[in-house]
Amino acid sequence: MKRLIFLFMIAAAIRTAAQSDPITIVVAVTNQITDKPITANLAWYDPQSIKSESIGRYTLVLGPDKEEKLTISKPGYFDTELTLDYETEKQSPLHEVKLQPGIPQLHISVMDAETGKSINSAVDLFSLDESTEIFSEQVEVSPYTIDLEYNEVHVLQVRAPGYFSFKDTIDFKGVFEGRVRQKQIKLVPLKAGNKISLNNIYFHQNEAGLTDFAKLMLVELTHLLENQKNIVLEVGAYTDDVGTDQYNLDLSQKRAVAVKNYLVEKGAKAEQLVTKGYGEKSPIVPNSSEENRALNRRVEFKIITVK
Repeated sequence: MKRLIFLFMIAAAIRTAAQSDPITIVVAVTNQITDKPITANLAWYDPQSIKSESIGRYTLVLGPDKEEKLTISKPGYFDTELTLDYETEKQSPLHEVKLQPGIPQLHISVMDAETGKSINSAVDLFSLDESTEIFSEQVEVSPYTIDLEYNEVHVLQVRAPGYFSFKDTIDFKGVFEGRVRQKQIKLVPLKAGNKISLNNIYFHQNEAGLTDFAKLMLVELTHLLENQKNIVLEVGAYTDDVGTDQYNLDLSQKRAVAVKNYLVEKGAKAEQLVTKGYGEKSPIVPNSSEENRALNRRVEFKIITVK
């Protein structure tokens, strides 16, 4: 009888010891929007016990009779904190954590292109087709923060009296986290000799016709020509280095004329625009790749006179 009691006591002790063994907890971290696994930082009382099993999947060890806090963080996301209790974790040691992304942001600084001084400006943000206004504000501080939308391409427009306005696309396509992008915008004063560069006025190779997207970017210039009736601009067109010098000169002239014709169609006076084809002269980047060549197939505007 004593032997049976002794064996029972040993078995109970073994069960008690087993119940008090450390627990391995599994934590799976995903993006709340996409449900895709993401790497994260785990702050735990026993950091040596944390192991990364795969992207977004971690194991960690919780000791007996413990109740500890686990903090899960990642730049561009809001932190999440879990309280892990030993008795509870014995029943369910798997945690699926969906981290909430922060809002993508654009930090802009607006300054005079000649002096480098900050200037007050009107800032507008639109959807890509400009049918929806997302943000509109008179900005007096620099840098200024604008909240954007996930997975979108936006059109940013910046205006100030006495300056040519700025317009460009802000591409956050494929971004599902609180990414921050810095943009320094230099507005060009409206005076003779200054050059105005419009982003994204590019051409397909060997073509002179304006794309729909190029026309969208030219809208801002039509506003300037309508409001400044006495301004005269040179429309300067450039090509890449594919083809002979003469071919590129002719092609660039056709491109300059195509831009002028479009602007006149939209309300500008023909006498406000002088066309000039520069061929493959003055590339802004080396013609070493198709991406670079696309950048060199561009249009620039120079102020000849302004009142």
